[in-house]
Amino acid sequence: MTKISRYKVDKKLGRRLKKEFWQFLGAAKGKDVEEFFGEFLTPTEIIMFSKRLAILKRLEVGQSYSQIRMDLKVTNATVAKMSNILHRASRVFRSVLVRSSKK
Repeated sequence: MTKISRYKVDKKLGRRLKKEFWQFLGAAKGKDVEEFFGEFLTPTEIIMFSKRLAILKRLEVGQSYSQIRMDLKVTNATVAKMSNILHRASRVFRSVLVRSSKK
């Protein structure tokens, strides 16, 4: 589970940090993204995010929970969590997911 610092960030600073994060992601291109996140995230975090994305893509095309669990070596709870995200997802979220699947 992701750990969060016990020191609270005030709302204004939190909003600014999030805005800077999203701006950074929007500016990153191609291999730069891979190299940056390869150094920024731990190998475990990369696998975790990669599996979540793979689950979302497989759910989107109708693959069964059991097949996803077997193929990706994840728990039913993880697949269910991603399914909930997909069911609540906005049109933009789904559009990005579909576009990324086509690449």
